[in-house]
Amino acid sequence: MLLTGPAGIGKSRLAEHVAGHLARRIAPGTAGSPPVMVRADPGSAAIPFAALVPLLVALDVDPAQGEAVALLAGLRRAVAERSTPLVIVVDDVPALDAASAVALATVLREPAVRAVLTARDGQALPDALGALVRDQLAWVRPVPPLDRTASDAVAEVVLGRTLDPGSALVLHETAGGNPLFVGELLAASHAAGRLEDGPHGIRLVGPVVGDVLVDLLAERFRSLRGPRREVVELLAAGQPLPLVGLVGDPTVVDDLEEDGLVRTDVVGDETLVRLSHPLHADVVRALAPPARWRRRVSEAAEVLLARGHVEDRLRATDLRLGIGTEIDSGELVEAARRAAGLLDHDLALRMADAALTAGAGLEADLLRAGAMSDLGRLAEADEAFADLVGRAGPDEDRARAASRWAKHLAVRRQRPDLAVGVATDALATVADPGWRAYIEADLAKWGLMAGEVRTPVSDGDGAEGAARLNLLLADALLGVMAGRLSAAETAVAEGLVLAADHRDELPHAAELLALSHYLVFAFRGDAASARSLAEVGLARADALRDEPIGMWEAALALLELHRGRPTAALGRADRALEHLAWRDYTGLGPLARAVAATAAAQLGRLAEAEAHLAAIEPATRADLTVALQVGSAEAWSLAAQGHRRDATGPLAAVAVTALASTHVCLGALAALDTIRLGGAALVADALSAAAAIADADAGVVHAVAAAAAALTDGDDHAVVAAGEGLVAVGLVPGGVELLGEAARRHRRAGRSALARRAEQRVTALAPSLEVASASTARPVLNGVELEVARLAAARWRSREIAERRGVSVRTVDNQLSRVYRKLGIAGRAELGDALADRGLLGADGPPPGTE
Repeated sequence: MLLTGPAGIGKSRLAEHVAGHLARRIAPGTAGSPPVMVRADPGSAAIPFAALVPLLVALDVDPAQGEAVALLAGLRRAVAERSTPLVIVVDDVPALDAASAVALATVLREPAVRAVLTARDGQALPDALGALVRDQLAWVRPVPPLDRTASDAVAEVVLGRTLDPGSALVLHETAGGNPLFVGELLAASHAAGRLEDGPHGIRLVGPVVGDVLVDLLAERFRSLRGPRREVVELLAAGQPLPLVGLVGDPTVVDDLEEDGLVRTDVVGDETLVRLSHPLHADVVRALAPPARWRRRVSEAAEVLLARGHVEDRLRATDLRLGIGTEIDSGELVEAARRAAGLLDHDLALRMADAALTAGAGLEADLLRAGAMSDLGRLAEADEAFADLVGRAGPDEDRARAASRWAKHLAVRRQRPDLAVGVATDALATVADPGWRAYIEADLAKWGLMAGEVRTPVSDGDGAEGAARLNLLLADALLGVMAGRLSAAETAVAEGLVLAADHRDELPHAAELLALSHYLVFAFRGDAASARSLAEVGLARADALRDEPIGMWEAALALLELHRGRPTAALGRADRALEHLAWRDYTGLGPLARAVAATAAAQLGRLAEAEAHLAAIEPATRADLTVALQVGSAEAWSLAAQGHRRDATGPLAAVAVTALASTHVCLGALAALDTIRLGGAALVADALSAAAAIADADAGVVHAVAAAAAALTDGDDHAVVAAGEGLVAVGLVPGGVELLGEAARRHRRAGRSALARRAEQRVTALAPSLEVASASTARPVLNGVELEVARLAAARWRSREIAERRGVSVRTVDNQLSRVYRKLGIAGRAELGDALADRGLLGADGPPPGTE
């Protein structure tokens, strides 16, 4: 096997690991012979056979035999006489001297030899070993770069802490997935003081390329001259650059690509050129004299400006600013707007600061405040927004300043009530119909989060551009919540047409519209289409600097929860919270935490559920979306503790409130939890009324309403149909429970055939549910088991428990065995922790007569 790849990718370590595995497979059950390590070194290449000394020693061949022919014969004889196969690692094959290469190639052709070789990309193999590849005796295996998850893990090992998600993304992109580069970038950045503690992990303030990496990579660039050097330096300054306009003779780029220094990509009708690795730009810059580098940066900026794309103008402005070119304040403001639209908040802040230095006005202040909010510099953003709203003049300025401040308060500060106040005050001072519509759309969104039922009073007349888009965002959200799915879908379709043109003003519009479309699918009962849309959103998150990840993970967590997969829901909710803490432009953080609490409660992890509930800010519970999920979490926690009757009342109350307002679809899901916990009669009327006004294709609402009606009407055949209806819209746990209830009713009525049919459906569907406790709502332990478990956890012996309860010791032991099985533990040693984790640990003291 020949492992190939760039320096630092991990070829050597992987080769040793694979060789060790081979050696153990060759001689299973024994220590075996360890692999022979041969490390080629350019410094010893002038000495024939120097690299093979470890192999000669391992085979007991005297290196001092003299002639090459004798050494070669001795090697072959030693290999042939071995009783077990030989495993060899040859690191950095291209650095072997010619004699060693020939000898090694001869040995490797022996059937008893296994070998793992490594070679760096761009270096030719010695002819003798290259023949092994040509003769198909060597399997060539490129070592790929690390993926994002592995790269983050390497960084965490190096630092002892996690990076914040934005810094982790930058580090991964800069290192190109090379583990050595990850470590060296972090070491150099630490030495330069560029690592800071942040609220979401360590923040990397621009990775620093240190001397170690420059020395490692520079050898490929030092010898470049003429047009080849010019092209490489231009790319290092401003990559990617278009092939047309980059160089007069395109064969220069062909030669550089053949040498592995650049790569080309066809995008649309043009070819873009970039250096083959992200770090090469820093290396080339380190090698270029300062005056020549400034000239190359200026030339790269001109190439970008000639191309004419909006993003290219932003890059050109950033390049020119970096070399001290004086730039008009208007151009800097436009660059800051474009950077904000691309979600590059650091760049937006840098451009806004430069614009203010150049004399820009309120727009630059607004962009600066928005960037600070997005970067988590909340106190600075508070002060900046308050000042801005006080200074805003025309209607457009007041509306936009108030909108940005309100979003900051609602989402970043989790104070939607304050956001409503800011928007209301702005509405009182803005006369322009279009900008009034813009603010009304905000009021609708923040009003929902603050627990107020608001709808935009404007019908959109006079609203154009960003104002119209903001109204469509509100219409899509309100339509989905109210079960008006067709209207929501229409708003999504129109909004997506506008979103690309107003990305600078509403950078997240397309993702928010996609979320509304996801909910349309989910509430229609088309779980497959909803999941597909969410997975597409997650896949493109890297193009949006990972910001949508939290939103989509939260959406999928809710889907998993109602599909009967609480462990998957909890995992997705935890990932959502990690990302939403860093970048939340939706206000979904409290909902994701409530989903996590519900999933934990369904799994019997009551302490974890309680911790999640305690972390939800009281102000955010006014949002019915959050209140509904909090109610479900609390109800499932009570049910798990054996208080099932107490669980339904409060949950039913909030579900009925939601069904009677604008939260019909989510209210139906909370009502379904109420039904599953035995409270169908408490929500049946509210569900019936909601189903009468929801769209006909709002499958979730109609299926849940049918379930409540069937259970309260006492029609056993309708219960079966309702169970199948829940299954059809993806609410499988509720469907299984209704089918189980129908089976019990049929059997009590003597309808055995119908009972068997329902039971068979339950048997067929049950494997799709993750845990039984999530679908049966039975407490983890019954009353007797809980009492016995608490006493045992308090160090009461079985005999003492038996005397207290008036039963035999054998009965107590049998009860404890059931407790251990239900809790998934081995015995008494784990009992206290298991009860504490589920919130079931009592206050029982030690048995009488003990201390």
